[in-house]
Amino acid sequence: MGAISPLDGRYRRGVSPLRRFFSEEALNAARLEVELAYFIALSNQGLIRTFRPEEITLLRRIAKSLPAQNDRLKEIERAINHDTKAVEYFIREQITGTTLEDLVEFVHFGLTSADVDNLAWGRLFKLGLEEELFPAVEELSARLAKMTEEYKDCPMLGRTHGQPAVPTTVGQQFLVFASRIRSELNKLRRMEIPGKLGGALGNFQAHRLAFPEFFWLGFAEDFVKSLGLEPKLVTTQIPPYEDLCEIFDALRRINTIVLGLNRDLWDYLSRGYFTLAIKNQEVGSSTMPQKVNPIDFERSEAYLKVANALWEMLARELPQNRLQRDLTDKYLLRVVGEAAAYSYLSWGATLNGLRKLHADREVLEQDLLNHWEILAEAIQIILRKHGFVEAFETVKKLTRGRVLGEKEYRQMLAELQPQVSPTAFAELEKLHPLEVLKWE
Repeated sequence: MGAISPLDGRYRRGVSPLRRFFSEEALNAARLEVELAYFIALSNQGLIRTFRPEEITLLRRIAKSLPAQNDRLKEIERAINHDTKAVEYFIREQITGTTLEDLVEFVHFGLTSADVDNLAWGRLFKLGLEEELFPAVEELSARLAKMTEEYKDCPMLGRTHGQPAVPTTVGQQFLVFASRIRSELNKLRRMEIPGKLGGALGNFQAHRLAFPEFFWLGFAEDFVKSLGLEPKLVTTQIPPYEDLCEIFDALRRINTIVLGLNRDLWDYLSRGYFTLAIKNQEVGSSTMPQKVNPIDFERSEAYLKVANALWEMLARELPQNRLQRDLTDKYLLRVVGEAAAYSYLSWGATLNGLRKLHADREVLEQDLLNHWEILAEAIQIILRKHGFVEAFETVKKLTRGRVLGEKEYRQMLAELQPQVSPTAFAELEKLHPLEVLKWE
């Protein structure tokens, strides 16, 4: 059957590394692991009898029984029309007829579906970030850092407001993006994935009535930490989503930086500053044989727009829940995988484009040599250093709105020479558009 979403069709191979974190099969497997870890924790805390070694082995085998038994789990879900409860029934079915049958009523004891779902989902999201998303951003940042070094002494005409401004280097521009991405990634790595365990209203009301001597809050804190998550102890039935939304916003900021990189590179390519490596068998246009288009950067830009629309929506909507619980958050979280997948695709597309990219030094240098007026900033600053009165205004009259070649530039200096000291003039004469200081 045809896929409605391109993530399950055209882009399926590209996002396949994420399926073990963001697919429904992965979520059910994580739910199963959380349920059984909780069951074992009840035993370890003395709330139910101690499990024998062979019973622990059985539970661990059940925890690994998905996806092999997905069909059975889906049968249960179709019958009861509840995806999380189906996991509980699946476990009960698996231990019935074993030595654990006497404890079947303690499966999912005191848990809500929100307890299980947020812990399972949080654990998967944490692993997805650490094992796939972070490394993908790292690889992109590392490639930019490599290009920073490769082009650190390659001069380029810098533009502000799209107009010729001052000289810079290609390497510095790559460094700017590499540094911005690295900064956001470092922030993101310090953020904790939240987790909640608290029952129907977050206050362990029924739990404390059943076991009034047991310290449920401390148990919840330790159990959530054991899953690698940051405990949220003051909640309703669902966790507060602000911390998670902060993570979504950090991913959105990374995407926004990459989006700016794509657009700048697209512009530089249109000016001839860069060329793209050619593969003979590829076609750039269905009608114009000469075309070599920047499609990797354009693809990435499209993916980023979809991803950021989803990240922004999630960060805006998840914190809103009616009273102590409704189901909007559960259904919203189902699209986190799509936001992650489109982000992942975009980073890969940009990286692919960077690998094809080569700076055309001749074009870059000629562009600078066509615009000697870009030395105006340096001129007025040097004049100020030497005490020249109204340096900015003087240079403005000589350069504003003009395009200067070397001949016109030298004529302008000649006009200035009678007004400045020999020392200052000697410094001005040394200025050259191609003499760009490397970024230290």
